[in-house]
Amino acid sequence: MEPSLAVRLDGGDLGRVLPQASAAVEGPVPSALAFTLARTGGIWRLDGISGSLAAAPVSGNMEFEPGPVPRIGGKLAFESLSLPRILGMFAARTGADPAGIPAIWNTARLQPAAISGYALNLELTAGRLAVLGPYVLGNGRLVLGSDGADLDVRDMSGSLGGGRTAASLRLRRQGDGVQADGRLVLEQVDAAALLAPTGARTAPRGKVNLLVDLGGSGRSVLAVVQNLSGQGTLGVRDFVIDGASPAGLDQALAEAVGLSPPPDERRAAQMLDRTLAKGPLRIGFVETTLGVVNGVARLSPA
Repeated sequence: MEPSLAVRLDGGDLGRVLPQASAAVEGPVPSALAFTLARTGGIWRLDGISGSLAAAPVSGNMEFEPGPVPRIGGKLAFESLSLPRILGMFAARTGADPAGIPAIWNTARLQPAAISGYALNLELTAGRLAVLGPYVLGNGRLVLGSDGADLDVRDMSGSLGGGRTAASLRLRRQGDGVQADGRLVLEQVDAAALLAPTGARTAPRGKVNLLVDLGGSGRSVLAVVQNLSGQGTLGVRDFVIDGASPAGLDQALAEAVGLSPPPDERRAAQMLDRTLAKGPLRIGFVETTLGVVNGVARLSPA
């Protein structure tokens, strides 16, 4: 017998039924969902999912196969998703910083995932996929894979700064720490989109291509970043830096010849700023290799 039931959940807290869901969002999970529950063989299916989960619209389908290592699969579409929150659900959670002041990289010891012990083959898509701090991918997609222990984020992709971004990540628990290995690819991404969040006064312009493989381990996000090592290539096309005229330095040196020694540092700085501001630095294409050791990236001479 293969039952099929139309199910509707309206306004209830899913966290009361699945405590893991509540732990993942650190609070109630109000749900307004409709789907068809069916069973084929030993696999339970949730078809035609529509509605909202934790006040966020969701649609798609899921399947659940019981066993020694239960398996969750399917495809779900959201308006927005957070990669850090996904990693907290299925890999490792971050806690509050010990100092009580949020840092760029979380310093709290990593905690067990909210949901563990499940095999995964789950495709997620979102109109907005938050990946790191201010960086958000448009039309994001990723596939979560797991054997019940380690987590793979496969085929992650999306648009950023007029170009495309792709990435993959594997997280393995090692005692009370994690080993992270991944690849990041940027294709024709505006340099301004990458540098603007850093607060640069005049962000360079150009199209950035990047391929880098990285790996690191640690007991906190900060420790993982500080232990990152890897290598890759970086290329920039139509590179422009305003206020960096190549002729500016020569002009400033020529004008400085008439100054009385010793040179006035303030006046020399003003002269250099004025001459450099007469035009931009333009480079048609530049490419270099990069290496990352202990979380610090170094570029080779182009």
